[in-house]
Amino acid sequence: MVLLRNIFFVAIFLAIANLCSAQWIWKPVYGEDHFSQKGTYTVTAITCTEDKNVTIIGSTYPNGGAFNYHLLLRSEDGGITWDTSDMGLPPFSVKGRFEVLSAADSLHLFAAGDSGIFTRSVDAGKTWTAIKKLTDWDITSISFFDENHGMIVDQGGDIFLTTDGGSNWVKKTTTDSSYLVSCRAFSDGNYYCCDKPRGKFFHSSNYGLSWDSLKIYEPYDHDTLDKQTFGMYFQNSSTGYILGAQSLETHNALNYYALIMKTTNSGLTWRVIVDSCSLYVQTRNSMVILDGTFGIAVGRGLNHIFVTTDNGESWQPDTLLSPYMVSNLNNIIRINNKKAICIEGVHTVLIGEPATAKVVNQLPESVLSVFPNPASSKLTIVSTKLSSEPLRVYNVLGQEVFRHEAGDGETVLDISHLPIGAYSVKVDDRTLQFIKE
Repeated sequence: MVLLRNIFFVAIFLAIANLCSAQWIWKPVYGEDHFSQKGTYTVTAITCTEDKNVTIIGSTYPNGGAFNYHLLLRSEDGGITWDTSDMGLPPFSVKGRFEVLSAADSLHLFAAGDSGIFTRSVDAGKTWTAIKKLTDWDITSISFFDENHGMIVDQGGDIFLTTDGGSNWVKKTTTDSSYLVSCRAFSDGNYYCCDKPRGKFFHSSNYGLSWDSLKIYEPYDHDTLDKQTFGMYFQNSSTGYILGAQSLETHNALNYYALIMKTTNSGLTWRVIVDSCSLYVQTRNSMVILDGTFGIAVGRGLNHIFVTTDNGESWQPDTLLSPYMVSNLNNIIRINNKKAICIEGVHTVLIGEPATAKVVNQLPESVLSVFPNPASSKLTIVSTKLSSEPLRVYNVLGQEVFRHEAGDGETVLDISHLPIGAYSVKVDDRTLQFIKE
């Protein structure tokens, strides 16, 4: 009884510590049940303005054929209610679909995507211009800082600039880029973009007229098999992050690890913040900082979320306070200083927020904790609620790797056989993440 009492208080302490620091609460606000009348659909991009106007684009194909209808959703209250009318988005006139989206304000929206297609709206999506084809390459990122000035990058390494809201474009080509994946334009003239396969970062201080390049890491070295950049996030025109991935072969298995780098001087120098956490990132918009303190990075796989409480200086796996099981998160966008919105898979829209002191006062009846974390050989699971179901351990792809009978309050797992990486342990409807090192 003494042991169980001590375990209980340790578990309560750990839970409160986590609630005050790292955990996020998620809830679905839009999903497949809203689209029974529209047939099969995919959601591809989200944007949000400072006044909480959220726009979502995607594609529908109710007859099971090619993507032949555009999907557009609008919310004026941060995702609480949605306008599901078609809102005038033009039908496909070329093969492809819209994949990226930018909002200069609540009225001016810009969309681009496959095979170089581009369109814009000046009335909050009610009407759109005819689709324009800018390039034969797929457009991978778009950024406007007002209704006139913006940039686009594509898979061919080209940069397109506009000063008249997209009516006319000027093409810029960097000599040492091959596949640009992310861009950002700021009103002070600082423009940024990054290259996926070559470890290159590009910066312009004169609205994109000329560019400087910096190799921020070697794509291949003796320790890793491969490094790639998948996205970029800038809080302001001087502070930003590169979010990539590196693959490492361990125990005859290929494991993916997040590579997070940070700059505070407009990209002149970069620091490696994370190079070992198993965040499987393969989407363009995978990170957001809410208020200069709380932030989140999301990736593919079950409960694949890492969080920060110190403005991106350190990152930890989220312990998922909410019972909602999330997987394959992408396109995460800041709504305000307290909330973010993202896509789960290709169908569901989620809103998340960091747990607050108010949540601590509503501590659930059952508490689940793991230690040590990270662990190399033995992992202890503490549960204040006895379970008749076995413990289940999942890898980053959501695959069950093994199960173990739950003990009376405390269970010790032998994880020495697991490859290095991130895992989830589930007891009934409760889930926590841990790192095998």
